[in-house]
Amino acid sequence: MAPKGKKKNEKATNSPKVTFADGADHSSAAPKEAGSEANQSGSQGLAAKHRDSLSVSLSQRKTVDELEGQNIVKSNNVAPVLQQAQQQLARKLTERTVNASLVHRPSVESLQVHNIIGDSTVAPALQGVKAKLERSIVTDKLAHNLDKRPEVDKLIESNIVERVDVAPGIQDVQKQLKKRLTTDKVSHLLEARSDVNDLLEKNIIKDAAIAPSIQSVQQALMHRMVQDQVGHLLETRPDLEDLVDQHIVPAPRVAPALQSIQQKLERNMRADRVSNLLYTRPHVEDLAEQGIIDPHVAPRLQAVGRELDKQLTKAKLSRHLKNRPSFTELQAAGLAKDPQSERPLQGNVRKTRPSPSKAQGSSSSTGTYAGSDMNQQAGSAVPVYPAWVRFAEALRLVATLYRSNRITVEQRGALKDALLRSEVRVIAAMEVYELDQNEDECLDTLMRIARRL
Repeated sequence: MAPKGKKKNEKATNSPKVTFADGADHSSAAPKEAGSEANQSGSQGLAAKHRDSLSVSLSQRKTVDELEGQNIVKSNNVAPVLQQAQQQLARKLTERTVNASLVHRPSVESLQVHNIIGDSTVAPALQGVKAKLERSIVTDKLAHNLDKRPEVDKLIESNIVERVDVAPGIQDVQKQLKKRLTTDKVSHLLEARSDVNDLLEKNIIKDAAIAPSIQSVQQALMHRMVQDQVGHLLETRPDLEDLVDQHIVPAPRVAPALQSIQQKLERNMRADRVSNLLYTRPHVEDLAEQGIIDPHVAPRLQAVGRELDKQLTKAKLSRHLKNRPSFTELQAAGLAKDPQSERPLQGNVRKTRPSPSKAQGSSSSTGTYAGSDMNQQAGSAVPVYPAWVRFAEALRLVATLYRSNRITVEQRGALKDALLRSEVRVIAAMEVYELDQNEDECLDTLMRIARRL
């Protein structure tokens, strides 16, 4: 077999030749000139493109300072002998910085919590589905929070959002006024705040004068004291029955669902009872006629007037008690009973009751028995008592009624006030008692008078 190079030469030699008029052989010259011209025009275009791209790259290239800052080009300010040492120092500094950053870097768990990296426990094929589910959950939660967010007016009232209806030129003035108001309010609160001693007593702050090693012991002692005090209070607290009787706790016999209804019914019953009492209460004129109130005195002064009347009556009574005769004088006058025989001593008596005019004319200024002339005219069989003896006997009868639980404290006070005022019914009952000496009948009469007062 012939070599490949020889075959190519043979093909080249077998190509036809072209003869022109001048007799010259131009078979290969014409194509060579045409190809050279095309190559020259193509190379010129490529050169122009290279020049344009090179000019653009040169215009966009970084400066020497930028290259030195990025450590791409070494600085010419350092000697070549020291450049290697500089590089080693820079490498050591970088290594230390990286090591410090690695020490303080967050752990994988914290990065997973902050959603910086994915959860490694989930398969890679499911991480996308998990991310979509978490995103949908966050979206639903955000939509729910947006539905529940407060309105703008509430935010403005809470001083979270500033009001936009104020001109921009006045907003600074408004802020300053709010700051001043807040400052004044805080200063007022600071002035009215509790003292340190009060805070120490209320156990809000600890006493700094006590050593820290003793504070725990002190707190334990105070805790025990409080326990003892609470235990004592629990032991002395009232029973459930007492609380029910005092209407502090509702009766346990009623179901809890019915307790409110029971309370409403009791309240309505009390209201009806009070309205009935108000409807049946006496008129002002009746109270004025009975001497309970004085229509000519202002209501604010009536209590003061009654207190003054009581004081005057007490003073008058104490004065009469100081000037009253002794027991010996009463025995001498025949007004006291003999303690041995327990029989009334005989004195000047008469059978019939004298008229008021005669009784007033016959009574002496010293409070003794009526005159003997009066007794002789009437043929007396009953003693005539002076005013202070009648008063003392009436007080004794009132005390007897109260001790026998036939009248209350209020009725006893009303009877005493009526006696001090010389009320007609009380005086008449005592006069009848002086005549018939029937104590039971007199007690019954005074009890009825007390119930009507």
